[in-house]
Amino acid sequence: TASESRGVLRSSRRTIFEVSEFSTEALAEVFSRMKFRVVMCKDKTALKQLSDLQQCGAKEWHGDAFVCCILSHGIKEGVCATDGTVVPTIDILSPFNGEKCTILVGKPKVFFIQAWLPQVMPD
Repeated sequence: TASESRGVLRSSRRTIFEVSEFSTEALAEVFSRMKFRVVMCKDKTALKQLSDLQQCGAKEWHGDAFVCCILSHGIKEGVCATDGTVVPTIDILSPFNGEKCTILVGKPKVFFIQAWLPQVMPD
């Protein structure tokens, strides 16, 4: 039916690094229009971010897809949390693998990670 959710969009943003409110709201609007249920998680420490991702992966989601968008600063190894700790990309993905999240087996799981690299100023 038209009111059924297609899946879940999990969005995370960091205001400490001035991530645009427009970016997160625009993402939420686009996915809402596509009938995704949007869950926003903002300004998390690494420990809280990992905890939230593990809880999200353990939930009984109903829908035909899962999308996770993370907007933050980052480095090659992962995404920076508000406490400055880097959350490795594998730790973001692993709560949603087939062993830990059986409800999403056979369903598309899409991860958009926009992690701005820090600018290095010349000497």
